[in-house]
Amino acid sequence: MMDILLQNGFKTEDFEASVASCPGKLFFLEKDFLQKYFPIAKLPPEKLPEMIDFAGDCQQNTAKRYLLWHLHLIYTKKTLLEIVNLSLPDLYTPFGIDSGKIYLLLAMSLIPFYEERAARENFPVSYAHAAAERIGSSTCFFAWKYDGNFGLPASGMNFLLHYKNGPMYRIGRFDFIVTRHNSEIPEIYRCGTKFAALCLNGWQINAENYLAGTSRPAVRTVRLIKNGDSVTGTPIDFATGKAELQEITLDLKKWEKISSPGDWTVNYHIPGGGGMTPEVCEKSFAEARDFFRNYFPDKKIRIFWSNSWIFSSDILEYLPDSNMAKLIKRGFLYPACSSGRDGLRFVFGREDDDFGSYERKTSLQQAMLRCLDEKGFLRRSGWFIPF
Repeated sequence: MMDILLQNGFKTEDFEASVASCPGKLFFLEKDFLQKYFPIAKLPPEKLPEMIDFAGDCQQNTAKRYLLWHLHLIYTKKTLLEIVNLSLPDLYTPFGIDSGKIYLLLAMSLIPFYEERAARENFPVSYAHAAAERIGSSTCFFAWKYDGNFGLPASGMNFLLHYKNGPMYRIGRFDFIVTRHNSEIPEIYRCGTKFAALCLNGWQINAENYLAGTSRPAVRTVRLIKNGDSVTGTPIDFATGKAELQEITLDLKKWEKISSPGDWTVNYHIPGGGGMTPEVCEKSFAEARDFFRNYFPDKKIRIFWSNSWIFSSDILEYLPDSNMAKLIKRGFLYPACSSGRDGLRFVFGREDDDFGSYERKTSLQQAMLRCLDEKGFLRRSGWFIPF
């Protein structure tokens, strides 16, 4: 067993402590537990008997039970950064392709912790169960990577810890987290029904007028100057998310600053799963407004924001009638750093350069590959709406 642990990158002294504390039966391998939480995690019911059998085998096999308990302690006791630094493998030596089921069982073992957090923070348990739905929607990544097999990849586990350790909440279609306005977001101003955003001082802008990254070096550095009742800086074209070429000056007697570095904001993340109609999106934002007003009354939140490949302005060109395009038009775009391959892993389950072998089943897949072929670049953008 020690050899197996070493092959998979574990420290054996940690394992010895885990073995000493391992119960005779693990709660997340019990049939009753799986029957209760399988539907909550939105896992396919036809897979339940298979998982019950697999979990039963792990329960009876002492070595497997020790390993699962050790991994469970890692995910419940260590910080997310510590786990990421461990570089846990997708496939374990003793399990092979069944390693996906190992991670699935570990993911389900987190659901009671979601429920405990709801009780501790005094918010409805329905939000804890909504977070658990990500387990079911994440099985596609393992299937894509491993010829349709059932389970979760190691990387899918890490994100699930945000719901346990907070402060992330699954509200409707989206994930939300209260955070400070940071260096990724421009300063945002409002005059009546008009909005303006200025690039932060020192932002590096590339030749395409987006934020510079490793794949697109900077050609200019912008400034933001505040002088009494005015502010001068580089404005952003909300339709494209590009930095403009000419500076403007805003009269602060007319323009109210609504969000700048240090202010409270709500960042949101879009889990996979489709069904992102305008009605579903609007309902999620409305419910989130009520939630954060009720549970964070001391924080003056002014914007929802996100940086993602989903907000690429190219989507407006290649998928103009899509739900994604409708969401983009609902808000305001701003520049963000891009790798040039943003979104590939989420849409195709891979990021290699053999684009000729990529699937072209969905309109999104076809559009992304067409964009990559014609422009040689897949970008991400930032997006915000007033709270």
